[in-house]
Order: sequence, then C-alpha cells, then structure tokens
Amino acid sequence: MVIDTTGDHRIFDRCLGLIRREGRIVMQGYYPDPIMINFHRTHIQRPTVTFPCGWDDEYNAELADDMAAGAVVITPLITHRVPFEKAPSAYELVLEHPEQSLGMVLSWSAAGAGPASQTTFA
Repeated sequence: MVIDTTGDHRIFDRCLGLIRREGRIVMQGYYPDPIMINFHRTHIQRPTVTFPCGWDDEYNAELADDMAAGAVVITPLITHRVPFEKAPSAYELVLEHPEQSLGMVLSWSAAGAGPASQTTFA
C-alpha cells in the first residue's frame, strides 16, 4: 500500500511503481491540478485506488477504535502544533507551502477548553 499526501498531481505513476500487482494506492493529498493516469499501465497493475479525502463519518468510529488500540499511530505525522489564535497563518502555510507541513494540530487550551482540546488537520 502507498499513501500519498504530497498534493502533487504527477505522483500517481510513482505510486503505481511502488505497489505490487493488485496493491492499494490511497490518494489523501489535496491535488489542485488534475491527476492524469496511464490507463494501460494502471490496468495491468490492477490497483485499488481510494480517495478518502472529505468529511465522511462512515468510518470514524472504527478509526477511533484502531487509534485507541494502537493499530493506527498518527503522532509521527504531526509536524506542527499551533495555538488556535494562529490558525490563519497555519492554513496559509498549508495552502501556500504544502511541502513544509504534513499534519497540524490546533490547540484550543488557551481558549479555556482544557489542555486536551485540539483540532487536527492535514
């Protein structure tokens, strides 16, 4: 399985080259430009390609259970922790320089919500 978070529309062929036949490609990044694929090469490789971006709640409970059990670990993916007051500059960084961040956590502790209150976005 390859999980792409680059946002680079040219990455699909590279992902295809990294999986075994009938492997999986997860396109999780934000892709401002259209993604083009070589149909013949992709058809021969027979990947399952998913695009889980969005606000679909279908698997949230399962994901939360997997995270609680340690089956999914996201801590290494968090590159920035930002106080909520700096959210505009954090979003600016994500949109204008996506190569400088992988995942961010907005902390709401200064808002009086307590130290555990955080919003994560990638």
